Amino acid sequence: MNRVALPKQPSFDSGGLPCARNPSSIVPIRREGGKEPLFLIHGVDGMVARFQALVRYLEPDQPAYAIQSQALFPELTALTRVEDMAGYYVSEVRSVQPEGPYHFLGYSFGGLVAFEMARQLHSFGGRIGLLGMLDPRRMAPLTILGESQPQENTLAPWSYARSHVKRVLSPTGLQYAREKLRARWLRTVYTLLDSVGWPIPHFLYNAYDINWFAAVRYAPQFFPGRVTLFQAMESPDDTRRSYNRWVQLAGEGVEVREISGGHEDVLVEPYVRLLAREVTDCLSKDAARQPRSN
Repeated sequence: MNRVALPKQPSFDSGGLPCARNPSSIVPIRREGGKEPLFLIHGVDGMVARFQALVRYLEPDQPAYAIQSQALFPELTALTRVEDMAGYYVSEVRSVQPEGPYHFLGYSFGGLVAFEMARQLHSFGGRIGLLGMLDPRRMAPLTILGESQPQENTLAPWSYARSHVKRVLSPTGLQYAREKLRARWLRTVYTLLDSVGWPIPHFLYNAYDINWFAAVRYAPQFFPGRVTLFQAMESPDDTRRSYNRWVQLAGEGVEVREISGGHEDVLVEPYVRLLAREVTDCLSKDAARQPRSN
């Protein structure tokens, strides 16, 4: 067996839960503290440096770990499905924290991964505390498993088309157009490789495009717990409306907490301070609700 390439599904320990493997996607930001850790899941670019500012404003006894994209590791076979990424990250999380409650905050694309991680952990009997989705972006019409047609805002494609035209006509329009063409080509190649069951060659690795490719094919299933949406107040209207779809998927409902700023602002000053305050409040309230082990 090739021990470098990752399987499509994680291996399991004697307790029926996924086992961790190396190299690790876990990046410790703050190890110290007596509380259950907060796990921060990467956005579509796969990087996690942006979480440093958020952790700085959390309670000093709040441990925090970031999860960077496994597509950043050229020695591994890239996972191109959110379900497989989530299974891999769950195994890594359990190597740090064997028992729940588990607290997740996923930024943008990471919100989808956080949702799927919580769903998989719950199916194994794991307790979920905070399931936070930080301004998850609409990368494609959100299809819920079992639905024949996603019911998205029909004006949304025109809104995105207008934004692309503005970018092309800007002073950096030529570079933008080249990047979009390159991304389109890569995702077409990924689709062809996936259709025949071949892994992505290392020379075609690009974490951003691999994660985007995974996002547009993700059809989330029902999660019986609670979801907290940390929503940037300046997000596009069609993106804000799409959040309502998560209500259909969260058995204990959806709480929306609005954060000042836009999508790229929520993890930088001064908005990150407000975000940290909201996250801390959620963690405190969850700690009061959670039953404690003896």
